[in-house]
Amino acid sequence: DIIISNNFWTTPSAMARIGLGDQWSRYARAAGENAIRARDAMNSKTYVAGGIASPTLYFRLTEPAGRTAQSSPDVAIMGADAFAAEYTDHARLLAELGVDLILAEYVGHIADCVAAVDACAEAGLPVFLGVRHITEDGEMQYGESLSDLGAALKGHAVDAVLLMCSTPEAISAGLPILKEAFDGPVGGYPNLGYNPTGPLASSRPLLTNRRPSTGRDIAQLGDYSPLRLAEFAGEWKQMGGQIIGGCCAS
Repeated sequence: DIIISNNFWTTPSAMARIGLGDQWSRYARAAGENAIRARDAMNSKTYVAGGIASPTLYFRLTEPAGRTAQSSPDVAIMGADAFAAEYTDHARLLAELGVDLILAEYVGHIADCVAAVDACAEAGLPVFLGVRHITEDGEMQYGESLSDLGAALKGHAVDAVLLMCSTPEAISAGLPILKEAFDGPVGGYPNLGYNPTGPLASSRPLLTNRRPSTGRDIAQLGDYSPLRLAEFAGEWKQMGGQIIGGCCAS
């Protein structure tokens, strides 16, 4: 089993949004320590992945006029050195705490994927990559192909590639393409979404999967019962998926 430390938001750029950029390492350390402590208490054979999210979460909201996350990779907006530092400093801190691997997750552009895994590799641990928002046609978020991603990653220190924060149907569409393009372990952890009738629908449309849902609970319901998700997991295993888990609302 693998658990992911709650370091998604503890990057310097994310912490800067709430005025704590100079304290990011304090929160990053606490999140890593909590995950290791939980693992040690429950199942010492579980691996802890230090999960570091893409700076897109910050720059999507702060890009200069005329530049969008869709047209510009984070590494182009930030500059190569600043982008690498977001990951390298974070990854080294988590490695010192004793996590087993680094997970560069929620990455959208091919250029960012390559730069992120290179930066994370500086910590000297295995590196996993989590690619966000795959479409139900099996493409990456901004129209790039998973085949091109696999080609771009050749020769770089990435030990597994996962499709994440995407609907189960999208992972089913993308996984065979990824399996063909990437030589290492592949898998997925889906986003089941949140209730599109809830308060997130207007302010955070990417957090809903826009499928019919009943009830007032914020969690997306639709047709994604535990049994249906287990069926998807079985399909992914048959496709060659070796690492299978869950993202938002799953």
